[in-house]
Amino acid sequence: MNTMIADFFGPFTENQFMQLALAACCLMSLSAAPLGVFLSFKRMSLTGDALGHALLPGAATGYLIFGLNVSAMTLGGLFTGLLIAFASSFLSFRKVPPIQALLHFT
Repeated sequence: MNTMIADFFGPFTENQFMQLALAACCLMSLSAAPLGVFLSFKRMSLTGDALGHALLPGAATGYLIFGLNVSAMTLGGLFTGLLIAFASSFLSFRKVPPIQALLHFT
């Protein structure tokens, strides 16, 4: 039992990049949890999922054009995410379908 615990926590004590990854995961979970609760209360729980899937084509386009460049993939994903957010917001103000129906088409 003791070696199993040591095997699990060993990489986090030995490698600095694992410590940074653990800290990033903890910070991300602390910031994403309240947003998820808020979206669930507003009955928009699939909105984050739809926007997350909308980011993928932009990140893939950034990868195809610039290669393995994190900045290009981030900007591509940000561009497509904002494009989908503004397009769905514009269409929801025009009262075409409800916002949840719009985001399920992405």
